[in-house]
Amino acid sequence: MDTFWDRVDNQLEKRGVRRPWLAQQLGAKLNTMQKRIQHGILPRVDEAAQIARLLGVTIDYLQTGIATASMNESRDVTAVCEAVRSMPQRTLFRLQGWLSAHGYQTYGPGRVIEDEKRAAGE
Repeated sequence: MDTFWDRVDNQLEKRGVRRPWLAQQLGAKLNTMQKRIQHGILPRVDEAAQIARLLGVTIDYLQTGIATASMNESRDVTAVCEAVRSMPQRTLFRLQGWLSAHGYQTYGPGRVIEDEKRAAGE
């Protein structure tokens, strides 16, 4: 059974590029990405949206292998991610609770805030 990362590798191969290119585009360390892949750790939603956009496919395709959605939906997911980042922390905690209750893996709003601080050099 193909996994998210198997489908990413397949799309990379179709485009004639490799994981180092993807890591560079994502601003990630190749070592870190390789470890996440080895352990079957899926990327955060915003990272998955960026990977899908870079590969010209949808998050749905990377997750399920079924190509049913258009790139517009990938852009919509990216817009949702940007909207989530701008939410007040209290709202993020409520959203995290809802996602967890419905079986989605979350990292918590604190991680998003910390990632943004790190990216801003704070």
